[in-house]
Amino acid sequence: NHFSKMHKTTEVHFRVPISWPMLEKLCEDHKGKNPLHFQRLQFFEEVSQDTVVKHTFDAICSLPPALKNWMDAAKFGKFMKAMDLFPSQSKARQATTKIDLAFTKQSAKNKKRKGFIDKTGFKYVMKEVSLLRYPELKKKNPREALA
Repeated sequence: NHFSKMHKTTEVHFRVPISWPMLEKLCEDHKGKNPLHFQRLQFFEEVSQDTVVKHTFDAICSLPPALKNWMDAAKFGKFMKAMDLFPSQSKARQATTKIDLAFTKQSAKNKKRKGFIDKTGFKYVMKEVSLLRYPELKKKNPREALA
């Protein structure tokens, strides 16, 4: 079958193959005022950074073995690996060391449970990760960029 031999970056709709790059060009976010058809662009403009941090932290902590309000280095490491933030292998290795140090620094500050971080520590570590991934944020006003 012709369609089954197509590359994985192609989808078939109504027996018409279309590449993912072409689909991305056809699908755009347009900011409109109609609340019935909100798009992800409009939704994420309204979501606070604290809300994203809270839900991400809670989702990671709920993974087995579940520890409510605490995250260990293993879960954090799996999360970072799954995010695949650093496309270059050499940058990924350098960043991994810095990310591990940021996690260790925050977990050492934790008086209740050594080796674990809470939501506040997670937010701090994610700010460090953001600055590693997007170093140009350091040149801007960091208080505005990562408020």
